[in-house]
Amino acid sequence: MPESCRWAWRRVSAGDVAGVGEVSGSERVVFDINGGLADLSAFTHLLTGESEGGRRQAWQRFFDQVGQAAVVESGRDLVEAAGGLGLVVVYSTTRPVSCAEQARIWLGDNGFPSGRALLCRSRNDVRPAVAVKVGHCRAVG
Repeated sequence: MPESCRWAWRRVSAGDVAGVGEVSGSERVVFDINGGLADLSAFTHLLTGESEGGRRQAWQRFFDQVGQAAVVESGRDLVEAAGGLGLVVVYSTTRPVSCAEQARIWLGDNGFPSGRALLCRSRNDVRPAVAVKVGHCRAVG
């Protein structure tokens, strides 16, 4: 099995801090994939204007491009440095859980160190991205 496919992941819902032990370790650091490690700006045009098929379909077309994201080199350098210091790496994304496998493959294919977990947005979670990320950080501790 490729390294990129051996990660644990879980959904984190509003107020959900159960399972914190799943992401254990002495010191943990959470990295935001969206914008911090992956640059999808080349595909934002898929979200502008009135798209045929509605908003949900526009987002799906956007998320279909996850595997084509450019690497933010400074972000990858930071993840490598944190891992080198012995910190437990956890990845966070506000992408829906349906994108988890694609995100894991992208991280592995682009040379990111294995993480202890990949935290994703729960299905039907419509909270703002910042609220999702706060939930991820709380779950990690």
